[in-house]
Order: sequence, then structure tokens, then C-alpha cells
Amino acid sequence: MSAPVNINDGAHVDADSAAAEELDAGQDAAALSTSADEIEFDGDEFIPFDDIDFCRPITPKKWMDTVSAPQRWLAEGRVPSDDVTILAGDGGSGKTEIACQLLIYVAAGIDDWLGSAIENGPALFISCEEPQDNIRRRVECISKHVNIDAHGLDDLHILFPDLDDTWLVHAERDGRLSKTSLLKGVEAWIAAHRPRLVVIDSVAAVFDADAISRRQVRTFVAMLRKVARKHGVAIVLLDHPSVRGMTDGTGTANSVDWRNSVRSMMLLSEPDKEDDPDMRVLRFTKNNRGRKDQKLTLRWAGLTFTTEAEAAASPHRTARLRSVRWTSSSCGCSTSGSLKAVRCTPRAPRAARRPSLLSIRKRTA
Repeated sequence: MSAPVNINDGAHVDADSAAAEELDAGQDAAALSTSADEIEFDGDEFIPFDDIDFCRPITPKKWMDTVSAPQRWLAEGRVPSDDVTILAGDGGSGKTEIACQLLIYVAAGIDDWLGSAIENGPALFISCEEPQDNIRRRVECISKHVNIDAHGLDDLHILFPDLDDTWLVHAERDGRLSKTSLLKGVEAWIAAHRPRLVVIDSVAAVFDADAISRRQVRTFVAMLRKVARKHGVAIVLLDHPSVRGMTDGTGTANSVDWRNSVRSMMLLSEPDKEDDPDMRVLRFTKNNRGRKDQKLTLRWAGLTFTTEAEAAASPHRTARLRSVRWTSSSCGCSTSGSLKAVRCTPRAPRAARRPSLLSIRKRTA
């Protein structure tokens, strides 16, 4: 029998050489008796490799005689379908506004959003921060901007959870995340309606866990990515960046794994808040499947934001829209009589839904 090992005084182990050789021989025999397609658990249980669902690597041969699926985009080159995108922006910067704009354009059949071609179809907005009246005002004003009837947007769906029941996940005592009934209900709705876009406002309102925990952040984003891939939907998460995230231009907050776990990220900022309060800059700070560091200059046009190029193409209309003042009218805004040509009309055929710049100039002449 071998002498006991004394860790404290650093004594050498006086092991019996014959016993050691016998042990080594036994281990070698066990290794030889294990098949290449078997894996050992707990030292005595062998499970066929093919029975382990979570560990099945492939070789490139599997791709032979097949064509890889092309990348699908909700917004060409900016927001991928089948995945999760983060839209970050400081409070009050307008991120909810441009997210609502994207939702409306997708649901209304408008094929362009801020200069990017987009897919069309059902869209779901999960609003966990703003009250219904605020969202209604946004929807009606954006619709008025593009000359469509907001009340005819049958493909736009908006969910307003109770403010004390907005969580999509909860953290358990062991650190694992569990889905809430709200997330399960949203998944069921997505499976039934197959939307093209889901926007969630915001991370702080739906993530009931530690926002700086790498494990929990990556698990939550993975949950959403699985939903996106399974149902072919683009999911956009709205988030508030930290002061550092705004300063360094990354838009990150809490753990860097929020940014690292998604495939695409946008940051909305106000670079000249004092001298030009109508201007915003939308930067595409991460894009794993397209061009990154794109930058768009946006300008408030009275009813919503538009690209600076579009505003410059119709300066008279932009100037008149900028004079909009909030009232209690149906869409929450009112202007001088000269703007009455820009009116809400019943939903038009797709080809006629978005007015051309030429028609805008004629109406505002």
C-alpha cells in the first residue's frame, strides 16, 4: 500500500512501483477498448457518439452539391432578417421614432426606409415604456408624412404590456434564465402570424437579470436569436447606451456582450444639440454581414425624421412641416392651411403608396 501524501511538507509520494505499473496498464487497456465513436461519462458509462444531440460536428462534405442560402435583409445592408439587431440611443434622441417609422413602412408596403430597400409584411411593436397615446401620435404623424391612412394599417400590431409585467426573462437563483409567460405568448404569436419585424422597447424594461453578466446577457440574446432564425423574423432591441458608450461612439451599455452577441447594431446620436436640435446622426456601428460604419444624417421634418438628402430635395415642404405644433387633433399635430395638401388618404395600391419627390413639389408649390 502506498504511503500517504503530505501536501503541507512537500514530501515525495512513496508509491509502490508495481502498483503504479499495474494502474497504467489498466488505463491503457481501457483506452484501447473504447471505440472511436463512443464517449465516456463518469469513468464507467459509454454512450454512442451519435446519440449525443448537442455534439455532432460536420465536415464541408455535407455542403457538396448544395447552394448556400443568400443573406436576407429586412433593411438592405443594415438590418438582417432571421437575427437580432440593437438600436441604441440616448433618452429623447428619437430611437423610438425611427423604430416606429420602420415598423410602419414594413407594414404599409413602403419599400424604402431612410434610403434602404426593405421587406414588407406584418410587424409587431412591443412597447414597454411609452403609453398608448404617445405611440398613437407617432403612428398617425408618420403615416401623415407619407400620405397613408394610419387606421388602415392592418399589418401593424402593437402590444402594450402592463408596466409591472414587461419582463421577457427572469433570473433564477442559480443564475439561469427562465422565460416568462409574456415571452412564451410573444413566441406563439410570432409562430401564428409570421411577422417580418418585431421591435422591443426596451432592454431595460424586458431583461430581469444582471445586465453586466456575460452568461445571462448572451443567454437572453441567444433566446431571441433562436426565435428569429426559427420564424424568419428580424428582431430589433431598443437600448440606452451608457455615457461611455455615447462618448466612444460604440453605443454600448453594461456588458460589452450586448454588442458582441448581436450581428448588427445602430447608434442614434445628437451631435449638435445646442445649435441644430433638428439634426440626428444614425451610425451603423456593427454589421457582420454588410458594410459597417455607414452614417446617415437625419433631420426632423415636423412630423417625423427624414434623411438630409430628402429634406434638401424638397426644401419648401420641409420648412412648412417644421412649423408643426402639437395639438389635440387626431394625429396630434396641426399646421397652417398651406400644408393641407399633405393629407391622410385611404390606403393606396402599393405602387402608389409612397409619393414621389415630384408630386411632393407640386403639392407644396
